Amino acid sequence: MQLSDFCTASWVFVIRLKLRDCECGQSVIFDTLGIRVMNFDWCSWVFKLVILLRKKVGWSDDGFAKYWLETHAPLASRMPRIRRYVVNIVRRPPNREPDYHGVVELWFDDVAAMKKAFASPEGQATSKDTEVFTDSVTVLYIDEHPIM
Repeated sequence: MQLSDFCTASWVFVIRLKLRDCECGQSVIFDTLGIRVMNFDWCSWVFKLVILLRKKVGWSDDGFAKYWLETHAPLASRMPRIRRYVVNIVRRPPNREPDYHGVVELWFDDVAAMKKAFASPEGQATSKDTEVFTDSVTVLYIDEHPIM
């Protein structure tokens, strides 16, 4: 792993809590397992895509989550040019069906990188696989404004 990977890697091995300077000029804290726990400023992820998913009718909540995490996520994580991929499973609210069953966050360098990722064979396979476990998706292009 190189210093430039600190801004994009979800882990790096370190002995104790350490402050590291990213190549992009940002400072990042890693815990003893190497998991990034805090950025002093945001790294250079400049384009964020958020997708809201509704599970396919007839799928259980557990089946939806299991398929997404164990089958779909490994496929999606192989897309080129993706910087970060976060799966959020929605918890069922009391006494009703949630509006969405999952939210995925994807970071790319820019819109062009996102388009190339989804146009790649891995991106096309990911898009096709999404149809297996979802009935609908809502795609949002996000301008993120971190407050804290």
